[in-house]
Amino acid sequence: MPGPLTRVCLIQLPLFALASWTLLSENDGPSPRFAHTAALGTNQALWVHAGKGDERFLDDLWVYNNLLDVWTLVGLLTVPAARKAHVAVTDPAGDLWIHGGQDGQTFFQDLWKLSANTWTLVSNSSVPARSGHIAVWDSRNRAIWIHGGFDGALRQDLWKFDTESSNWFSVDSSYQPSARAYHVAALDEVNQELWVHGGYDGGEPWTECSAPSLGPTMCHSMSEEFFLLNEFKVLSKSR
Repeated sequence: MPGPLTRVCLIQLPLFALASWTLLSENDGPSPRFAHTAALGTNQALWVHAGKGDERFLDDLWVYNNLLDVWTLVGLLTVPAARKAHVAVTDPAGDLWIHGGQDGQTFFQDLWKLSANTWTLVSNSSVPARSGHIAVWDSRNRAIWIHGGFDGALRQDLWKFDTESSNWFSVDSSYQPSARAYHVAALDEVNQELWVHGGYDGGEPWTECSAPSLGPTMCHSMSEEFFLLNEFKVLSKSR
């Protein structure tokens, strides 16, 4: 059975032209892994953190410099515990934030920040532990939003971390996506809308599709082998 991969590829999206993939590196950076995180920092730097290798959980941090075409292993004295299925975002200052994940025995609830090559434990309470969740950076509010995930049971809660006050806030909604993990999300900064798609709910595949305020959407059933959700929803923040 194939194991984790080591390739890094870039897709270029020029206007009015076909997209194209470029293989940037192979076998000269992080070891093979999966369920790790990646986030784009300043100066075209790509951060890659932790994950699961063939036989063990990882805690290493790598940065890929696209300008120099080189990988660098960032060796630090204090690092977050080895983990997989966590989330990562970067802020406009180029600082890297990671949250949650698990190591096969423990689900984590810790929030770490990497600034000036130093890891700082920012929070380790308030928000329940989880893995397989999503996170986005909200520049307007200088906040991190997380949703869903798995802690032994599937979650559907939405949380906001205010980086100015270092406080977590639970956000309630009368209409929200069902409990899920391993979904994807993106934030529309202009309209202050959080988009969530798909995920895994531990049961039969869903065929429902909805996107409030966006009109009809098209969807299709996924293979029962994967037990995936495929509905499409959007959460709009209060203005």
